[in-house]
Amino acid sequence: TEQIRPTHAGESDAWIIYAAYPGEMPVIDAGAVPVGPPGSDSPWPHDQGAFYIKDVHYIRVHGLTLRNSHAAGFMDAE
Repeated sequence: TEQIRPTHAGESDAWIIYAAYPGEMPVIDAGAVPVGPPGSDSPWPHDQGAFYIKDVHYIRVHGLTLRNSHAAGFMDAE
């Protein structure tokens, strides 16, 4: 029911990786993440996606499926 927002950055030689366990096919269902139009009281405007990477670097996402996101799904704000 909440947007995923990494808060810690990796380093050029030590990336933070969000990945599927080998042989698994995880699905993140964002259907219950609240959204609202820009300017509303919602903390997640439509253009931010359910997995929102902002102000952190050296993040890698691999092998995850995201469904029912109201916008971009995976979003990098850089």
